[in-house]
Amino acid sequence: MGGHGDYHPVKLDPAVESWNVMRENVWKTFRFTNRTARLSLIWGIFVPVGVFAVCQAQDVRPTLQLLTDTRQGENFLS
Repeated sequence: MGGHGDYHPVKLDPAVESWNVMRENVWKTFRFTNRTARLSLIWGIFVPVGVFAVCQAQDVRPTLQLLTDTRQGENFLS
């Protein structure tokens, strides 16, 4: 049956396997350096604040005219 012996349906690449091991164990060897601190600030603070600022600048708020039914003169807010 399949799975016994030395049968591998996919050829394993040693470089990919070593990279996977490194990525799985990054929490053991990670240290904040100037580069990682700078990248953390950029991607953790500046990018979200920038996206928020752009979204706020492009936000279109409905006016009272848009919320008023012109046919009957009734306001949907009340």
